[in-house]
Amino acid sequence: MNESTELRNIHTYTNKGMRPVTTQSNKLYIQGNRSPLWKRGFALSVSLITVAILLASLFAIIPSAQAKEPPRHSIESTFPESFQNKSPNSPVETAQEIYSEATPMTTTVLFEENFESEPCQVPTVTLTNWDVLVGSVDVIGSGCKFDFVPGNGKYLDMDGTSVPCTNAIIQTKSSFTLTPGLYQVQFSLSGSRRDDANTIEVRFGDGTLFNESFTMDRDFPQTTFTRTLSVTTPTTGKITFEHQSLVGDCEGILLFSVKLSKGSSLLGPMTQGGDSFCPITDASSADPTVGGPISPRNGNLNYSETDLVIPVSGCRLEFQRTYISEARSVYTDTLGYGWTHNYAMRLDSTNTMLSDTLELQLPNGSRVPFFDNGDGTYTPYAGVTADLVQIGSTYVITGFNQKVYTFDAQGLLLEKADPYGNVITFTYNLNDQLIQAGQGSRTLSYAYDGLGRLATVTDNLSRTVFLEYDAVNGDLTTVTDTLGLATTYEYSGTTHLLTKVTDPSGTVLEETAYDNEGRAVQQWDGAGNLLVEIDYSIANSRVVTENGVVMTYTYDTRNTLVGIQYACTDGTAGCQANSNIAYDGNFKQDNVVDLNGNPTSLSWNPGGSNLEYVNDALGNETFLSYDSTNNLTQTVDARGISSSYFYANASFPTFLTRMTDGLGNSTLYTPTTLADGVPGLLKQQEDPNGKITSYSYNDFGQMSQTVVAAGTAEAITSTYGYDAIGRLTTTTQTSAAESRTSLNVYDNGNRLIA
Repeated sequence: MNESTELRNIHTYTNKGMRPVTTQSNKLYIQGNRSPLWKRGFALSVSLITVAILLASLFAIIPSAQAKEPPRHSIESTFPESFQNKSPNSPVETAQEIYSEATPMTTTVLFEENFESEPCQVPTVTLTNWDVLVGSVDVIGSGCKFDFVPGNGKYLDMDGTSVPCTNAIIQTKSSFTLTPGLYQVQFSLSGSRRDDANTIEVRFGDGTLFNESFTMDRDFPQTTFTRTLSVTTPTTGKITFEHQSLVGDCEGILLFSVKLSKGSSLLGPMTQGGDSFCPITDASSADPTVGGPISPRNGNLNYSETDLVIPVSGCRLEFQRTYISEARSVYTDTLGYGWTHNYAMRLDSTNTMLSDTLELQLPNGSRVPFFDNGDGTYTPYAGVTADLVQIGSTYVITGFNQKVYTFDAQGLLLEKADPYGNVITFTYNLNDQLIQAGQGSRTLSYAYDGLGRLATVTDNLSRTVFLEYDAVNGDLTTVTDTLGLATTYEYSGTTHLLTKVTDPSGTVLEETAYDNEGRAVQQWDGAGNLLVEIDYSIANSRVVTENGVVMTYTYDTRNTLVGIQYACTDGTAGCQANSNIAYDGNFKQDNVVDLNGNPTSLSWNPGGSNLEYVNDALGNETFLSYDSTNNLTQTVDARGISSSYFYANASFPTFLTRMTDGLGNSTLYTPTTLADGVPGLLKQQEDPNGKITSYSYNDFGQMSQTVVAAGTAEAITSTYGYDAIGRLTTTTQTSAAESRTSLNVYDNGNRLIA
């Protein structure tokens, strides 16, 4: 089957965007008990799959409060203790808008601490990897005089035994620079086990990227909390734990471990391609990729680069290019053969396989059909969690998370709006070519050469990306970034198959070879090391050798992944393990068997957008309820503990206004309104102890001020300034005791230089 046939066969269930996802997390079952064979995210640990899928439904409930810009997101990526102490202190956007599926993550550990190397000390102000800024801590646990949670090694009592007893503030000695990407902060806490309730605040840097408080009574169980952070500009800071006790009785919250990791989403081969639509195209599939990345199912190479990013209200503007090898006959003009960009999205009625059908062409190459009901409404294809209606001469698509896309009569995307009315608009020339995407004064402008190919992309500060093409074959060959540095691309003859990528220094990033059907069969790194080899000779199966590890992927007649078999490192049988997946009619996983043979059952609502029931391998049941706009309203776990979520603002029906955890603790959230400039962001948060944090924003939804402990003598005010494209330039932190200002300076490539 060639690439054009593959794309046309959408009606035979071959569209990759319509498949459920295989997920992995670092918590509990996988961490520490899997060999490197499964570290690329293909292990189907049942309980963790359940966790990730649950969170795909949860992501949309968190109110938005934008931190230092470009926007960064802070979301809970595990499901501990009935979502206790979940705090929406920065914008969280649904992982998918049309496909409500979860995204797995693999990680590289940047910092890890379990306090085992520390000597027993009561109290101490000296730790190997931490500075004790205020007060003292106790190092207790295994082998020490005091051990309140036996079997957990050594740990810290955060209300140190000093005279007088003083709440401790500890901070990592190392400062971490987070480059753009996904990160996880993981920490394990419990109640004091001895006396009163206490509060501990955890933050990264100055707290605008991540800042969360936890109140625990003495019996609060040891719980590992994982928070995922999305960073879009370089950010430097330290990890801080600040203990807060009104009593100061030397009996505080216990801290067991801390870990900071950098992660990467394992997205399907046709679903890579950025989050310019916050992100409509991040629909992960049960089609794991290998190498740089390649789909074992069809040999599709998917390669992406992001050249420009500008934060705006509710989302961000960006220019991202994606090469899709199996779409070489679909994308032939704007960026040459096989290349598309993140705003190449339109409704099409001319190239559909069935009459009375509209197909949504996504920027990742997928085509999503909607069937005309004859009354201005359309029925989405199975697994598509979005609605399409015709209103006058326009067509409106509403995702399950209430984000709206408006198209004109020709199918051109006119605007994208979030649930709070923040809009990105798109302008076209007479040839239906996109010439501008923007919000207010922040824009991306597009210019074309005489053959209709994209030649330049320029932002509102006149930073420009240049694109050049082969004069004979029409392939994209050179992209010069805003610093004048060029990346080059090479292809195989006249096939338009991308074979080599070379960075501006002349270093080869990757080389790829293909078979006669255009499927990627081998891939090497810049040093000539063979990374991946794929054998397509077995029907409905693919044998993949990646870094010496042999895996066999099995697909059903719908080309949906139903099993992965892992062989020994030498490829022989004897230590093989199998994972199996079954799907419902909406391509949602309804039964998963992990590598140890443990089954998990899942049940979704009829439209496939909301996970309603989970029965894991141990027989533990979890129930989830939603309102009419797909907001999660209640979870009931296996212990019968219920957590509730309320959306009481009529103007913003998707904004979480109150969350009550299983212990009865409530956190209140207040949104911004039009009177505040940008609606739908987090204006005020009040924790269960009455501590208030307030937030203010500029006209583009970037945080301009935060006040922690507002209205008290302990209030700390932070103000932020930005340049014309939204880069953070100044940070001023003011308390009753002092005021400090820091400056950021960038080069033309968005790199922080001072």
